[in-house]
Amino acid sequence: MPNIHIARPEWSDDRRHVALERELRQGIALKQAMEHEREIVAAHEASMERGAKTVAGLGKNVFNMPQWEFHNLCNKYGHDEVHSKEFLQHAQKTFPHLAVAKI
Repeated sequence: MPNIHIARPEWSDDRRHVALERELRQGIALKQAMEHEREIVAAHEASMERGAKTVAGLGKNVFNMPQWEFHNLCNKYGHDEVHSKEFLQHAQKTFPHLAVAKI
């Protein structure tokens, strides 16, 4: 088997910095676009659930948020804090389009 050496271009520090900066900017823009899409879906679900009745054993849905955001908030603040009345009231004031019913 012949020994084939593929020449790779040498990257200067400037090229590396430009490539890294471009990757970071595109990654942030992609993350923001995905977050926006998730929020649109959650707002649509919240609008569909408005006026729904209380479910026995589960209670009444008062706020709808994207699953990923819920997961991150629970990891950061704890499950009890995310489900507290004060947190839900603040969330309803901050994001009224995601509120399903008033507390």
